[in-house]
Amino acid sequence: MKFFALTLLVGLATPTSAIYADQKNKYDSVYPSISPSPPLTLDFLDKSTFLVTSAEGLTAVNIDTGARLWSHPLPSPKIEVTPSGVKVSSDSSNYVLDKEGRLSPSTSKPKLSSSPPLASTAPPPLPSVSLPPSASIVLSATSGSTTVECLNVHLCYAFTPESHLWTTYDFFSTEVEDIKVKDEKVKVISKTKDGIYAEYTLDTSTQNVAIKTLDYISAPVSKIRFNDRCEILAHSKTTAYCSGQGTEFTQPILSCYTSAVCVYESDVEGRIEQISLVTPNHSGEEIAHVMDDKGIRTYINNTMSSSYTLSKSEELIDYYQANPDEKVSSKVHVTGEDGLLVKHSGNYVAIATKISESLDAFSVTTSPKKPAGVEPTTTSQPTKSKPTLAITLYDVTSGKVLHRQTHTSSKLIDLIITDNWTIYLLYNPSTGRTEISVICLFSGLIPKDGIGIFHSSGVPKKSGPETIWSRENPIALQRIYTLPKPCTSLTVGLSRFGIVPKSIFLTLQAGGIWSIDLRMLDPRRPSGDPNLGEKKEGLTKYDPIVPFVPTMVASTDRPLDVTKIITSPKELESTIVIFGTGGGGGYFVKYKGRQRFDELPEEFNRMALIGGVGVLFTIWMVGRGYAKKKAVNMAWA
Repeated sequence: MKFFALTLLVGLATPTSAIYADQKNKYDSVYPSISPSPPLTLDFLDKSTFLVTSAEGLTAVNIDTGARLWSHPLPSPKIEVTPSGVKVSSDSSNYVLDKEGRLSPSTSKPKLSSSPPLASTAPPPLPSVSLPPSASIVLSATSGSTTVECLNVHLCYAFTPESHLWTTYDFFSTEVEDIKVKDEKVKVISKTKDGIYAEYTLDTSTQNVAIKTLDYISAPVSKIRFNDRCEILAHSKTTAYCSGQGTEFTQPILSCYTSAVCVYESDVEGRIEQISLVTPNHSGEEIAHVMDDKGIRTYINNTMSSSYTLSKSEELIDYYQANPDEKVSSKVHVTGEDGLLVKHSGNYVAIATKISESLDAFSVTTSPKKPAGVEPTTTSQPTKSKPTLAITLYDVTSGKVLHRQTHTSSKLIDLIITDNWTIYLLYNPSTGRTEISVICLFSGLIPKDGIGIFHSSGVPKKSGPETIWSRENPIALQRIYTLPKPCTSLTVGLSRFGIVPKSIFLTLQAGGIWSIDLRMLDPRRPSGDPNLGEKKEGLTKYDPIVPFVPTMVASTDRPLDVTKIITSPKELESTIVIFGTGGGGGYFVKYKGRQRFDELPEEFNRMALIGGVGVLFTIWMVGRGYAKKKAVNMAWA
């Protein structure tokens, strides 16, 4: 057994990089899009290239592969292809485009030719693609034996009489409503140009795609999402859809929850009514939250218990909540001195608002207490420059404002809540850089000598039963870091059990997906040299600039145009599935983080392990027989 344990430990201890060297070929795949938005026209430039125009620009695509060659961001361009080049008109400006993609000003206007009528609107059978009966051809272009066609369900393909050349997945770069990733399958809800909703199921292991139009949704909806109880949950002002069935409401719908329960106003002031779309006799949620552009209202047993109303000088940007599917392995954080930092676990949301006037009078002061060894958070002081952005953390259950952070001249890009962290991206016009701000909420600190049957004097004693209304505000720690590269969105990596140290993933404006360990953004990083306890935690000296490590780019060297990413857990705790969408299409990757503790490396000698186990089993069998024989002999003696 010692040999088996030693072999296993040696295999597990083999150092590996954050990303496999050959990961680009084995673990990721790209699903291209020929246009950053639904294509408007198709024209052949020559025998190997065709042009696609959309509302966002002009793109050249290779006929044989469907890959983009070059593009120009011109709003709604109109083109005329001539033997010498292409005449382009956009926003009352005229250009000349040569066959190499170089654009130059011109005074001559293009003579637009009408598109040829389509001979048949029925698309041909496509390999690995399941089309709905309502699919039809809306654009078509032919050059020689090659034909390019685009359908009304955001799908384009090219074929010859002998073979199918390629298929592009343009539904990733259009009006995407929701995305769901589970194992190897990606599901997308997209809205077509005609206002028709469609569901796309992409199997990344086989690259098969199935398209299903949601014909039961007859009118535009205010919100549509994937749901575990009704597959797809959507609602408009007076109609809710669940499992392909519509339910009419006599009163305007306020909100629908993941439990497939919809809320609407009651005839009695200050009350609401709830209806379950799945279980008719279900009484609804005990605690319900209604969010609109005026604020948040909390109802307990259908009666309003608390509310948060935006002031006249505030304009709502959006509400942000924690992902309900995220797993949290522990409610405390172990410090380097073996103390316990208790994470704040309340049900709170982040409210992002624009400020037209100074709100110093409404500033919220947090508790002056702080855990030992923690840098104190900087309290906002009234300044001459007025804040323009406010991030308010509001507990929807108790109706208390937990923390409020204001920023001057900054613009919010994206925000997420994970565990007790609130992380958001900012653009700072004064520096021209992207910044990332983090806020951590802690309920308190239990020191090392305070753990046991008898608490030490450092632990506060409670005089009575604690309720959500009697709790003190949590301790808020905040830091701002500057990113070396512009970023457009962020998300947090979701693992199966939440054991792996968390990382966030950002989309780079130049293309790609960048991973950052949350310890790099910890607001508890000391301003001076870290002490022994901080070193044990992996905390380094505070640096306002986050270093860019090329090996932590999850998309390797792919030139991606990704604007939105989502993550999903895999069976292995150390593996995270990442899916990104944008103007370039879709991108799927299995990201294996820096701690692959539950997977043997590829160079692990499995034959030696099997041989060692076989030898141990043989020795055990021989020894077992010998022991039995000896016991019999001793009994007869």
